[in-house]
Amino acid sequence: MKDFPVIDRIREVRRKISEEHGHDTEKLIRHYQEMQKKTTRKFFRRDIYIQERRIA
Repeated sequence: MKDFPVIDRIREVRRKISEEHGHDTEKLIRHYQEMQKKTTRKFFRRDIYIQERRIA
């Protein structure tokens, strides 16, 4: 498998953030929503998350 340092770094940061929030999905959602308030970028749409959980 090829090395992709950028992808590896992204995964490392995501694992760290998840660990900091106890790997709790709801806490992660709140974390990203707080980050989203500080920018115009959209990180996560809760309505889609809820809809997908109902389907699963």
